[in-house]
Amino acid sequence: MKYVLFSLLSVCFTLNGTAQSISISNFAMPDTVTLNFSTDVFFHVKNTSDSLNILGNLKLNFLNETTGGPAVPLGGFDAMQFIAPQQERSFEVVVDITPQYFQEGGNTIVIWPSFVGQPINSEDSIRINIYVNNINGIDQEKNQIESAYLIPNPVKGELSILPIGKAELPESITVRSLNGQILLNQRLNGSGKIDMLKISPGVYILEMSLINGEKITQRIVRIAE
Repeated sequence: MKYVLFSLLSVCFTLNGTAQSISISNFAMPDTVTLNFSTDVFFHVKNTSDSLNILGNLKLNFLNETTGGPAVPLGGFDAMQFIAPQQERSFEVVVDITPQYFQEGGNTIVIWPSFVGQPINSEDSIRINIYVNNINGIDQEKNQIESAYLIPNPVKGELSILPIGKAELPESITVRSLNGQILLNQRLNGSGKIDMLKISPGVYILEMSLINGEKITQRIVRIAE
């Protein structure tokens, strides 16, 4: 299945000499991205302490195990973040898929959170596999174009599916909840645009049924208008 699974991570930090506990969950990043494009990453952070507050600039750290590159900040937040005891908050980071940190093909990346100015603890982390397309490196004259699809993610009111190269528009699509419930089942009939207004914001699984019988599955994030 071509999507990144939810992960749960618990990490301990020391802020101003006081031990803090946080957990990161509902991590959502497309499992297929395109080189030199950007993608959105969504996740939740919870303060698991019953009495201690968290205050600091939260950031995510990134290490590509496939390329062996150095650990770098994946993204951060300009404003100080306050998380009360047992409070859970959602965050979004825009990730630039650049050749400096990603290579074409499969990439195994490790991601972990920290607060600016605090020690980075890379032992507490999540590990996910990301496939990187390079549409600029495809040789169209020799018909070596791989079948692929660009799907802007996250999705607001309308989901768009754009075939790349020799790929044909899927015959139909199915949108499922993470527990498998079918929320939308629709034939495309020549249009790659799907109305998502009746589906509540959240994380879902998009299944595309191709004309040759193949099925492609991808995680999508539906956000409010």
